[in-house]
Amino acid sequence: MGIELVTTDGIFALDGGEWEVTNNIWIVGDDREVVVFDAAHDHAPIVDAVNGRRVAAIVLTHGHNDHINAAVPLRDAVDAPILLHDDDRMLWDAVWPNDSPDRALSPEDDGAELTARSAVALEANGAREHYMRATQRRGEDGLALVTPVRSQDSSLLSPLAEADCLLIRPAGAPAVPMGGLVPILPLDF
Repeated sequence: MGIELVTTDGIFALDGGEWEVTNNIWIVGDDREVVVFDAAHDHAPIVDAVNGRRVAAIVLTHGHNDHINAAVPLRDAVDAPILLHDDDRMLWDAVWPNDSPDRALSPEDDGAELTARSAVALEANGAREHYMRATQRRGEDGLALVTPVRSQDSSLLSPLAEADCLLIRPAGAPAVPMGGLVPILPLDF
């Protein structure tokens, strides 16, 4: 996995003031797939740096105009969803009043752990806490039923994009039978 830096220049505007700024855009990924962090000023240099790779998501770290003003043209150019925290929606609407981000960046419950049932048996965990990418669906008893994604390889971005929760395996956690209770952290992507 690599990290690339693209910079763009433009105007940061807030509360009636304007300043010339240079913004960092981070591209994280590999030769096939990347995630773009922020979309500042001009989408063309970002598209050039992506260089034909699949963009799994455009993650906006916050809603200041100089971090989002190239987001919609970038989305159109690379066909990737825009993720922005709901608390920054009013800033988004000032720049893009006729458009919307595709997904919220954080869970609706602001990261509170929930309890779910594991759809598969899980082995005992080792000495490190482990966050397994997983998908969830509503179980018959009303609890989420979670299934780890097919690959937990951190060099692959598509399993992260597929996941809608993290299954939390505390350090030293015992094996969990299918249907056993597990803590999860929902992701609202």
